[in-house]
Amino acid sequence: MSAGDQRNGGGKPEDMKPVGEIWPEVGRAECLARGAALKWASGVFCRPEQLERLSQYRKRESQRTTSVHTRLKTMVQSYLEGVDWGLEQLRGARAELQEVSHALKIAGRESTQSWEGMKSLEKLREVSVNHQQLVAAVSNLPRLYSVRSMVLETERLVESRRLLEAHARLMDLEQWQDDILWQLHGTAGTARSPLSAEDQELVTKYFSGVGKLVDALGTRGGRVCTVQKCVLPAHPRTRTGGTPLSAPARHHDGPGHCAPPAGALRPPALQADGGLPEGQPPMFTRSPGTGQQLGPGEWGNICCAQLGSPHLQRMLEENVRVALMIGESLRDQTIQMGLYEMENLLNRFREALVESGKERRRDPGNHKHKFYLHYLLASISNCIILKKSIESLQQQQSRRSAGRFSRTPPNPLAALDRAVRRACRLVMDQLLLDLQPFLPGLLTRPWLIQGDPTPKLCSVLEQHLELYSCVRPPCRQRLQEEAQWLMVVEYVRALMQKRLVCRSGEDRRQLAQQMVQDDQQFRELFQGLEGEGSEPEINPLALLPVLAEFVRLKDPGMLILEVSGLAAKYPDISEEHVLVLLDIRGDVSRDIRFAVLDLLEQSAPALPCGYRPIFTDILVPPPTMAFCLPTAKCA
Repeated sequence: MSAGDQRNGGGKPEDMKPVGEIWPEVGRAECLARGAALKWASGVFCRPEQLERLSQYRKRESQRTTSVHTRLKTMVQSYLEGVDWGLEQLRGARAELQEVSHALKIAGRESTQSWEGMKSLEKLREVSVNHQQLVAAVSNLPRLYSVRSMVLETERLVESRRLLEAHARLMDLEQWQDDILWQLHGTAGTARSPLSAEDQELVTKYFSGVGKLVDALGTRGGRVCTVQKCVLPAHPRTRTGGTPLSAPARHHDGPGHCAPPAGALRPPALQADGGLPEGQPPMFTRSPGTGQQLGPGEWGNICCAQLGSPHLQRMLEENVRVALMIGESLRDQTIQMGLYEMENLLNRFREALVESGKERRRDPGNHKHKFYLHYLLASISNCIILKKSIESLQQQQSRRSAGRFSRTPPNPLAALDRAVRRACRLVMDQLLLDLQPFLPGLLTRPWLIQGDPTPKLCSVLEQHLELYSCVRPPCRQRLQEEAQWLMVVEYVRALMQKRLVCRSGEDRRQLAQQMVQDDQQFRELFQGLEGEGSEPEINPLALLPVLAEFVRLKDPGMLILEVSGLAAKYPDISEEHVLVLLDIRGDVSRDIRFAVLDLLEQSAPALPCGYRPIFTDILVPPPTMAFCLPTAKCA
């Protein structure tokens, strides 16, 4: 009985079993090993003079066995340390889950108590709704009293064939009706509750004369259009005025809209062939007050006001409606002109954005740039509103006439996309400008000890993300994702500067721990944005824990596997980036460095389709020339 059998059996014969019965493969392998050893020994020691070297063979095999045992022990020890670290993490997670569970129980009890208190607020809510309805009724009384007189006056204007004035009065009546319906909708109980059928019927009956006026005005307008159809062929050089039938005297102020002055959006005359008069500058390029050409510096605020203006949308719709009363050909020419002018407006707006960005970079501290970011975000939202108007006009245009009036049909959607991309780029430039004062403090010794300036970076990010939440989708999600990418790229850029090089295993542990804490702060800041849109295929924040684990690894021999996984997940990482990471660890031998470089040269995976690089734009500082004398300059 061997010593191993005695230890396994615990000294009890009935419990002892041969190893071969428990693992038959072990016995078979042992037999094969013994046979191979005997065969080798019989071949080596077949002659007497070989027996003199028996001690040398025995010593060499003993050293080889000891080396194998040492490597096995090292590997097992490394895995055991990893398991121990994992168990510590699980124990910590369990403790945190217990704390969270306790907090949830407390919150549940408090919510139950608060629900009982909310019941007493129902009566107060009813009183508030009644008060809002009363305020709406009082504010609309002057309009309601003047509706009947307005209807009679509009009828008189129609009968006297003063159609433009009648149309303006009719537009005012329709606007009053819409305002009243909107106010009733807002005071119906909750913010988005539907309007009751009784209120709807009451308003419709009160404004019943408006529908009759629409029919009467349409009949009169149809007669005028019939006469114009007969007159236009006889006078081919006659131009049709492009001024809208209705130019509302008042403008509505709403969130995200800036109402331009009256007459600022009046289009030029339209020729019978669909072109512009000679020498006539395109619309939207003149100053509202003087009619002079606007310079690039004045264009930013003007375009921000006009892009999403409801007045602009209504003007285009009215022009198209009036042109359709004359004929489809004139309707298509009007739409074509409107699309050309929208494309011109968006191109000029993009140029104004470029000039504004240059001026901002030249003088960042100028007081007039106080609301620079707000103007950019408002212009992005207004571009999204304008996109719907462009698509509506394109749908109204007949397909056969889309390219009849010009060899190059207008493409305002492409111009709009370029303008939005430029505005989003300027928003990210502003974010980087606000983060810049705190970025040099990252990955330094003070940062390792105190944790600064990560909270300040998070504060700046939080302020920007709060402003981004006011932007209309899908640009809202785009800005939030771009802010995430920018923060991660700047963080990795700071790491690649080698401001902090580890001197011991404790330094590596602290560096990895601080990087993980920073990652948690960034995740808490962005976690509220995950459900607002489709998540990107690669989350940039996932890179920080990977780099932290690379620094934390205790066994340098395992770095080859870490580099292989890092290159597979981020194929744009270069040899220079990996060498900087090895320098930051401070414990990597030259052999391991050569092995890592060989691995990167052999793998070198191509960038997959749709992959967004992270390391490509991050430059690595040039290596220091150790052989240069301090007093001399390297060539």
